[in-house]
Amino acid sequence: MELLATLGTTALSEGIRFLFDQARVLLDRRRGDQEGDGAAADESGDGVVRLPPEAFAGTLDTRRLDEAALTDSVAALRQLRTALFPFVDDADAVQPGDAELLQRVDQLRRVLEAVYGQRITFVTEVGERPASGTVIDTRIDIDEINAEVIGVSVGRVSGGSFSTEIRSKNVGPGGRVVGFRADSVGGPGGDGDTE
Repeated sequence: MELLATLGTTALSEGIRFLFDQARVLLDRRRGDQEGDGAAADESGDGVVRLPPEAFAGTLDTRRLDEAALTDSVAALRQLRTALFPFVDDADAVQPGDAELLQRVDQLRRVLEAVYGQRITFVTEVGERPASGTVIDTRIDIDEINAEVIGVSVGRVSGGSFSTEIRSKNVGPGGRVVGFRADSVGGPGGDGDTE
């Protein structure tokens, strides 16, 4: 959380506004689901949201949504939105050294990460935690491999983190194991971390 304290006032303000708005989108979605009108989804285009670049590194795919996590997070989203409301439109109230404010920002960010299943990383955290974006976690457990098995194969990756684990008792004739394959990793919006 100390890396959040190194954000400038403008970046922190933009970050608060973005997190606050995303919490609203999720609460609206939840309310719409409960009312059965289907009008709650506030997603445009392909669902990939460009994060404010002065505050965050990477992108956020809003289509990857864990409905159970959202249901479990409704009370926390409401509480944290209420706590952050005074800071949304008042940049003078935002003080990067305010430990209580930073704690609430981090809490809301972590709730959103749980719901979206992705990292939301502030620019001052790059290098210390994976960039914002999709988390790909592949685990393959197979007795015998007699053909090609690929854990992750992506044409272009612009952010997120990737982990692959392949376990086999035997790799037979013609068997080939590839843990991770990508033509390009990183680029605008952040670097992908491989494990």
